[in-house]
Amino acid sequence: MAYAGLTGFFEQLLSIDSLKRYKPHPNTYYSTCKQLKVAPAQAMLVAAHGWDTAGAQLAGLQAAFIARPGQQIYPLAPAPTLTGSTLPDIARQLIG
Repeated sequence: MAYAGLTGFFEQLLSIDSLKRYKPHPNTYYSTCKQLKVAPAQAMLVAAHGWDTAGAQLAGLQAAFIARPGQQIYPLAPAPTLTGSTLPDIARQLIG
């Protein structure tokens, strides 16, 4: 969030600190969905790490992969729902 300069655009930032689990453990994604009161299938994780998008998808979420230099999609995971080279690329795809 800070890397993309987006922190100030959100009312709330969620943390996994209280879970004592770390991504890509499924409970990290489930906990976020529970806090947001959405089913995993209604949520989408946007990330620039293939292991993170893979973890989200294996937990039932949709995923968008930002293909930053040096990052790649995890080869043994399902293909992300969306792929783009920047966050605006992903946003354009979401908007249609």
